[in-house]
Amino acid sequence: MQVTEKMQRSDRQDYSSEEEQFEEKKVRRKRWGKPSPTTWRTLLNIGDTLMIVVSYISVMQFSARLELINIFTSAWNMLFLLCMIVISWNIAANVTESYDLINASNHRRSILSVFLSLSLMSLAWILLLFPLTGGNQLLAFAAFFRFVGVTFALLTFWRILFASCISLPRFHHQSVILGVNETGEVVAQELRDGKGFGLSLLGYIDEAETNNHVQNAGGLPILGGRETLRRLAASGAIDTIIMALDYRTNAALFQEALNVAQLGVAVVPITAMYERTLRKLPVEHIGDQWYLSLPSEKTISPSYLCWQKIVDLSFGLLGLVALALTFLIVAPLIWLSSPGPIFYTQERLGYQGRTFRIYKFRSMYTETRQQAVVQWTEQNDRRVTPIGAFLRATHLDELPQVLNILRGDMTLIGPRPERPEFVSSLEQTIPFYRCRLSVKPGLTGWAQVKYHYGNTTNDALVKLQYDLYYIKHRSFMLDVLIILLTVMEVMFLRGL
Repeated sequence: MQVTEKMQRSDRQDYSSEEEQFEEKKVRRKRWGKPSPTTWRTLLNIGDTLMIVVSYISVMQFSARLELINIFTSAWNMLFLLCMIVISWNIAANVTESYDLINASNHRRSILSVFLSLSLMSLAWILLLFPLTGGNQLLAFAAFFRFVGVTFALLTFWRILFASCISLPRFHHQSVILGVNETGEVVAQELRDGKGFGLSLLGYIDEAETNNHVQNAGGLPILGGRETLRRLAASGAIDTIIMALDYRTNAALFQEALNVAQLGVAVVPITAMYERTLRKLPVEHIGDQWYLSLPSEKTISPSYLCWQKIVDLSFGLLGLVALALTFLIVAPLIWLSSPGPIFYTQERLGYQGRTFRIYKFRSMYTETRQQAVVQWTEQNDRRVTPIGAFLRATHLDELPQVLNILRGDMTLIGPRPERPEFVSSLEQTIPFYRCRLSVKPGLTGWAQVKYHYGNTTNDALVKLQYDLYYIKHRSFMLDVLIILLTVMEVMFLRGL
């Protein structure tokens, strides 16, 4: 009896000691863990503010005798002006998603967001300075643009430094995929091939440690089961658990993941990680989480709707002028290449499944267009005329669609409209394909700039992934990025 009591006391001591070690590791992990996204954003905000303050002080000292001295004569006024500049910068930076870590971790995207933020801020201040400066407009604007130039240089230097720092391997989030299944394999391969922000995959966590098929899939090993997961989490070896496991498949392993979350390990659904990292939706791997592929219930802000209307109207009017000028050159070339009509119209599906007729410069032979068989356009398609190949490469064949934009059938940015016959066929094999019709179709879009021209069902699936991502996340910054990438597509003749 005494021996049994001693053994029980020993077990309790061992259990207590294990719990103390567990808590000690938990405290140590919290203390020495990698910076959280909130910490990175705070650091980014502090750095931006510091660069603006340094720029402001240097410009004011350099230009004290030339501008604004008659308006802001006291130190309090100068401080008030600085505070207003910082506030306006933060507003502009949030509009352009400059503090999004995916943007901030990319050198080009970060510099672009700085440029757009300063442009918005400058526009607001120009409208403000003009009535306030009286007869000193030239001096005030000279000082302001000097400030903008210095600020852009300093912010560019700081943003490049920040992007280089946050991308260091030591700050990468070590991740494991919980569960071994087809979805996990496909998404793991995509994540490894893609340029994910700060993510390193170590392997799988699963009870089936001898699954050689998965062990060879993408080169990721099976690290172990529940004990391995607990050990990795307690030692601080992992920062993120990517859940590819359904609760009903292995309840014990699923519960273990929830238990180790108390150590500060983030638990993220695999579809959410795929979406955030690759900026497209894995519609074929969503399963019973079908709601993730549907358009977000988030109400589009009035400012974004206003931006969209302004862009559509501006591009429509400018495009109409460009169409008139281009027509004088392109029309004779089309007719000489293949006698027949200059324009080509075709029925497409638009917003909420409404049909409309799309306008294009004709790029194929007339007899081909009259064929009743509906088929995809192939690369180096023999049906395309010589001038049509050039029009397609430069996307000039799409220019007449400014008429569709002005009529309200289309918008500048959105999913490309497809023929009703293709939609009817594709929605039979691709889940959620008709969700593309929840917004107006566009002249260009996220799928167009991220993926090559598609002529197969698999290509349509990949494009749908990008289209649904855009529908779910459309914003000012994403629209501007698409416009710039489209300009590059046209300049470098990347079209078919």
